[in-house]
Amino acid sequence: MMELKRYSCITCGAPLKEQDGKFVCANCKNEFHLEEKISEEEVVSLNRATTDRNLLRFDDAFEEYELLLKKYPQNEMANWGAFLSFYGIVYEQDLDGKYIPTCHRLSEKPIESSKYYYLFNDEHKRRAQEIEALRVAILEKAQRIPPYDVFICYKATEERFGRPYPTKEASWARDVYEMLTHELKLRVFFAEKSLGDSNEEYEPHIYSALNSAKLMFVMTTGMENVNAVWVKNEWKRYSKYIQEGQKKTIRVVYDNIEPYDLPLELQKTQAINHNDIDWGKKVRKAAEAIFVDPLEEERKKKEAEEKAKKEKEEAEARERAREEELQKMREAMEALKKQANAPKPAPAPTVAPTPAPVRRGEPADKYCVKCGAGNVSSAKFCAECGHNVFAPEFKQYCLECGTETELLKKFCPNCGRSSGFTYDKVAAQKIVENWERQRRIAEEQAEREAKKRELIRMQTELAARLAAEKREREAEEKRRRDAIARDFTIVHGVLEKYKGTDKNVVIPEVVTTIGDGAFSQTHVVNVMIPYKVTTIRESAFDGCGSLTEIIVDESNANYKSVDGNLYSKDGKTLLQYACGKKEQAFIVPDGVVNINKWAFGDCRALKSVTLANSVKFIGDSAFYGCGNLSIITMGNQVESIGHSAFGDCSRLLDISLPDSVKEIGLEAFIYCSSLKSIVIPKGMTNISESLFLNCKSLTSVTIPDSVTSIEYHAFSGCSSLKGITIPDSVTNIGNWTFEHCNNLKYVTCPAIACKHLPKKNLQKVRITSGESIDERVFEGCESLTDITLPDSLTTIRNSAFYKCASLESIVIPESVTSIEENAFEACNSLTIYARAEKKPRGWHEKRGFLGIGIAESWNSDNCPVVWGYKGK
Repeated sequence: MMELKRYSCITCGAPLKEQDGKFVCANCKNEFHLEEKISEEEVVSLNRATTDRNLLRFDDAFEEYELLLKKYPQNEMANWGAFLSFYGIVYEQDLDGKYIPTCHRLSEKPIESSKYYYLFNDEHKRRAQEIEALRVAILEKAQRIPPYDVFICYKATEERFGRPYPTKEASWARDVYEMLTHELKLRVFFAEKSLGDSNEEYEPHIYSALNSAKLMFVMTTGMENVNAVWVKNEWKRYSKYIQEGQKKTIRVVYDNIEPYDLPLELQKTQAINHNDIDWGKKVRKAAEAIFVDPLEEERKKKEAEEKAKKEKEEAEARERAREEELQKMREAMEALKKQANAPKPAPAPTVAPTPAPVRRGEPADKYCVKCGAGNVSSAKFCAECGHNVFAPEFKQYCLECGTETELLKKFCPNCGRSSGFTYDKVAAQKIVENWERQRRIAEEQAEREAKKRELIRMQTELAARLAAEKREREAEEKRRRDAIARDFTIVHGVLEKYKGTDKNVVIPEVVTTIGDGAFSQTHVVNVMIPYKVTTIRESAFDGCGSLTEIIVDESNANYKSVDGNLYSKDGKTLLQYACGKKEQAFIVPDGVVNINKWAFGDCRALKSVTLANSVKFIGDSAFYGCGNLSIITMGNQVESIGHSAFGDCSRLLDISLPDSVKEIGLEAFIYCSSLKSIVIPKGMTNISESLFLNCKSLTSVTIPDSVTSIEYHAFSGCSSLKGITIPDSVTNIGNWTFEHCNNLKYVTCPAIACKHLPKKNLQKVRITSGESIDERVFEGCESLTDITLPDSLTTIRNSAFYKCASLESIVIPESVTSIEENAFEACNSLTIYARAEKKPRGWHEKRGFLGIGIAESWNSDNCPVVWGYKGK
């Protein structure tokens, strides 16, 4: 069985321990029955999926569990985890310390309908029943919540300077909420308003909103925000409703991202670019297309139906009236026919009869204005009272307001006027119109006066408010200037030094240039750069070991921030890495050409850095003091490495320099005490001053034939260096090049380099070129046992091998024409072989030169030697 520490609790993620034959969670005390044999792959997948579920990434967790079950269908833990992920269950600790299930993804499906339920053991079935009770309770709460029309999905806050700040999406969502709520009268789920500070459970509200809303707006300014846990949880659930066939719509409002970079589910939607001037109109149009347009179409349809119905009824009425009129005409014609055929009566007397009066109010041709009696139209005097003034109707109209009232009424029912009535309806109508006109004029005048008074009041209030705001702005500006003067040294727009104690720094907008060392050796954690900054000088953030984030205003034309690091606007220069980050590895993005001076200086957390192939220039001290940096991976385009670029990288083990490198500045690898080997790139002509000073672990150096100069102290202090080959192309070597290289034993070099070699432990030297061995070059090399001289050699100068006590033999090439005095003095073990028939000048002219005696011998090639000598 595997080690128990490798298992994680499916409930809370804590390690499991064996207790009384069962596995018990060390945190929540839940018991589990695990299979006795479980593979490494199952353990890793279970732990990863459980972590995703506890972080509320239910879709990712569910996919992980499903993949595991396809390969291991009998895995009880994977079966239980898939069930919890489907229903969005996370166990959380209550006030009593007990872990209870909480639901974050309500489902209408009962647990017994789940394919996982019938594979559970008894313990898991008991817990599943607890979850079912929780699901039913939340569903009942959700059903009591009124339905929503629109759901706004967005990330509300993001962390800056260690504190939560509202996101851009929150501002967009607020604008959309106000527009849809007040202008279209829709019910919108907007978490800030819909949930607020309520202590109730959120899931019933979210479920009800997702289930009822016909439209969802997803707001995002990047992949990080659209894939935030809660945001992804919401739009994923809504997408599943659409996949199930429900009539729902998703619209994405985006910025700083391309639509084709969105998740696949959101790429199928119509996206709205927030940078468009009319983005708000597009949002409104999207909502109207779902909620207003169908209603308008329905209204127009009803109006059309009602209009058609009314026209039909009117046509039928006209037809009936026409039929009735025709019927009357037919009856009249029949009556005329009968009358024409009937015998004519005797003519009536010519005296006109006196018309009888009609009672007041009864229908008549005209009415007496004195008594109200009705009379025939031909009457000149009232048949009732004899008055001679008549009205055409039993009505009269007030001369003041034109109100209609019954004839003979003494008072107007509207204005109360007791006299002044007319019986002409047209005249009364003109009175009414005039009265209405005067009333409107009066009302308009009163309205203008009221507006004028309101305008004066508003102007007075505005002036007072503006004056108060001006005073507040002036006071705030004074406080701001005082704070700036206290915390910053700014001269003509140049920030020369930050003096404050706040670790979260917002650079004032008056700053246009951040000077050298402006934040050097400070303990700032976050720095926000305004849009007006046009220049950031080198070493501005030198030694800021606590700096974790640099934020640049998006409107800045010269600089930008990516993942908290500072870049030029075009992305070609990495100016500053936030050295306070805890990440141990960093990959320089593709497109970066320059690594700025001190860009990674004193970064203690980094262990590995990979440079993109686009990088060509590494600035001075770019990685200086990166004490834990052990691996540097370079691209094949690097051309220049600046002074002290990797200085004091004490754990740097190995570095591969591409052949594209043409220049390496002085002290570039100074104090790289763990560096073991180095290959100088082909094409370099100069090994600069102190390049590998005090690289104490350096054991192997490869120098190409292109190198012509090695400057002083280049390998000084390389105490582990045992052998080195210096090509014949080197014509200049500085002093102290191999100072303190006390373990250097084997050297191949031109004669010019011999005088710079350390003498203490030198054992074997092969001189490849040169005409002269300078005087006292190998003096006192007591460990020197073997030396090879070049065929180009002509002169061995005074005391060149003085006191080389361990030197046993040396072959003098036939090109040598002069050996000066004391050249081999005190070389008591030496046998000298010469290949020239003519003895070199000075061969035995002085006694102290070689000692005494001449003897013939043979050389190492078993060839006879003209002469030789064995010294004492």
